[in-house]
Amino acid sequence: MTNRKCITRAGATCAAIIVVVTACSAAARASTLICARKSRLTGQMVQGAAVHLRAACRSTEMVVSLSELGLPDTSAHENLQDNRITAQDSQIITHESRITALEGTHAEISVGVVGGYSLLVPGDLSDVNVPFASEAWDTADMHDPGAPAALIAPVAGRYLVTAAVGFRETASPADPSSNLRGLVITTDFGICFGAVSTAIGGCFGGVLVNATESTPALATVMSTSAILDLAAGEVVQIDVAQSSGGPLYLDSSQAQMQKLNY
Repeated sequence: MTNRKCITRAGATCAAIIVVVTACSAAARASTLICARKSRLTGQMVQGAAVHLRAACRSTEMVVSLSELGLPDTSAHENLQDNRITAQDSQIITHESRITALEGTHAEISVGVVGGYSLLVPGDLSDVNVPFASEAWDTADMHDPGAPAALIAPVAGRYLVTAAVGFRETASPADPSSNLRGLVITTDFGICFGAVSTAIGGCFGGVLVNATESTPALATVMSTSAILDLAAGEVVQIDVAQSSGGPLYLDSSQAQMQKLNY
C-alpha cells in the first residue's frame, strides 16, 4: 500500500514523502526501525527525506514513528491478536491433553484365556477351579501362567466376565436323575456347589443342569456370564462341578474378562 503524506514545519512548504507499508508481524516490526535523514542544525527530520527500514538508524538519521508519518500504529492491535492466538493455542493444547487423558481412561482392559489342561473333575459335585493354559490376548497383565486359574482386575470398576466349558460325558452315571453339571463365576475364592451347605465367597452366573443322555453319551457344553463390580487386585475364577458318581474330563474351557468403561 502506498501513502502520500505531507511533513511540514511552521511556515514551510509541504513536501511529499512516499511511504511503502508492507505487512509484517509485531515481533518482526519490533526489531525494525523507521529511519529518516535528520538536519544537522535542528536534529529534526529533513523535509522530503526518504524513509528507510533498518535494524539500526545511521548517525545522520533519526527514528520516526508511524504517527509522525500520519500512518496508523497497529502494534497494539497486532499484540492483541498475537495474545489471542497464544490463548487459542493454549486451549488447543488443553483440549488435546483432555482427549489424551480420556483415551487413556477408555483404553481397553481385557483378557481372553483358553484351557488346555486335562482337567479331571471328581463326581461328588465339589468345586474345581478351571486353570487356563494360554492367553488369546491380555492387554493389562490380567492372567499369570504361574497362577493359571486366576483372572485379576488391574483397576477397580465393573467387568463383564464370560465363560464356557465342555464336559466329556459318561453313559453310566451313578444316579441318572441327579447327573448334574455345574459352571459358575466366583470371586473371593468362592465355593458355590454341593461341597458346602451355604455358598462361600461370591458366586455369579451359576448354571446347573442334568446331563443324563441316552446311549451313546454326548458331551455337555455350558456357558455363563456376569457383570461384576471388582476392586483393584480382586481375583475372579471359573469353577465347575459334576455329580456323575465318577470323575469326568473337562474337554474344553475358555473365559473372557473386560472392563466396562463406566
